[in-house]
Amino acid sequence: MPSLLAKSLIAIIIATTISGSAALISRKLALKEIPITELLQKDSKTLLTSRDNDDIWKRAWQAFIDAHNNKASPNGIWSVDSWETTKNDRNTVPQKFKNNCSTNGSKKVKDRNDPLYVAVLSYCTK
Repeated sequence: MPSLLAKSLIAIIIATTISGSAALISRKLALKEIPITELLQKDSKTLLTSRDNDDIWKRAWQAFIDAHNNKASPNGIWSVDSWETTKNDRNTVPQKFKNNCSTNGSKKVKDRNDPLYVAVLSYCTK
C-alpha cells in the first residue's frame, strides 16, 4: 500500500499537469488570430478588390491621403512609392496602394482593436 507521502506526490504531479495544460490551452486560445475578412463580414464590410470601380477606390485613396497628408511618408506595410508626388493626385489610385489593401486585408489579427484591422477597415473597404 503506497505511503501517504507517495499519494501526496502523485496528487501534486497530477494537479500540476492539469493546471499547466489548462494554462497552455488558455494561452493558445488567447493567441488565436482571426482573418481580417471574417471581421469585416461581421462589420458588414467587404474588402475592395481589383474588380471594384475607380470611384470606390478613389474614395478609399482619398481617405488614406487625408489620414497621412501632414505626416511623413507612410512606411512599412502601407508604403506608397513617391509619396510626396503621389499624394497630390487624389484621382489616380496607385497600384501599390491597391496591392497593400489586398495584402493587408488577407492577414489575420487578434481582434477589432488591432491597428492593422482598423487601417484596413478605414482605407480598404466598401
